[in-house]
Amino acid sequence: MRYLYDPPYRKAIRELTQEDIRQALIQEQVLQLTEEQWARLSDKERVEQIRELRNLYHDWSYAISIGDYPFITLKSKSGSWEKPENLVFPTEYNPEHTLEALVEKGLIDERLEFASPEFIENEYEIQNWRTFFEELGVDGILHARKKAIVERIGILAALQFEERNGRVARELGESEKRGYDIESKSSDEERYIEVKSTSQPSSWNMFLTANEFTALRDNKEKYFVYMVLDALGRPRVCVCKGEDLLGIKDIKVIIDSGKWEELVHEECEL
Repeated sequence: MRYLYDPPYRKAIRELTQEDIRQALIQEQVLQLTEEQWARLSDKERVEQIRELRNLYHDWSYAISIGDYPFITLKSKSGSWEKPENLVFPTEYNPEHTLEALVEKGLIDERLEFASPEFIENEYEIQNWRTFFEELGVDGILHARKKAIVERIGILAALQFEERNGRVARELGESEKRGYDIESKSSDEERYIEVKSTSQPSSWNMFLTANEFTALRDNKEKYFVYMVLDALGRPRVCVCKGEDLLGIKDIKVIIDSGKWEELVHEECEL
């Protein structure tokens, strides 16, 4: 028995346009791209290839592997082409951090290269671009060195805080440190400042080393702890006086396992 259907209202087969053919050729070039070919491309051609690579990455029918393109470089805001892992997201990609703004505020004192926003053609693409670039390795610097970057932002934030309040502050070198990071002076005050930094936006537990606690106890009138919260977003400096900290009754002392184990003089397994 044959089933009869009304003819379709539109053509079942669409005629190929010049743009369709051009896109098909670009896709084929991307899928077969080699390191030698990439090196010969112009800036404009590279941007076009990266756009198409992103489209193929998000198209499940192709299921391409980013690992097949280790030679891909991305354009930076300064105009250079860098390995993705050497780039950081600028403001235009709506990252969770504000590193570009922190550089402008002087809270980062190392050179960072930011990915060019010229890949973005409209705001609806931003999330897809960020996902794709993260897969390539953008923001890798932050993930690899987050602790060091957060600590450095804290030091620079504390130095700026002192300057704004009319004090002359100096960061101590590693060989000078005696349980604090910064010495700060004004005409009528001297401060010994220990800086603690976190990327957490809210209150965070304060941990002092034995050396830092000794300095706090011996110099309680001059000792200050500056807690820098939300270091990768909108850094906030919270100032605590040493003598006030010593007044806390329920301070916890953490003794490293490697230390107390050395003092064990009796042991019994039950």
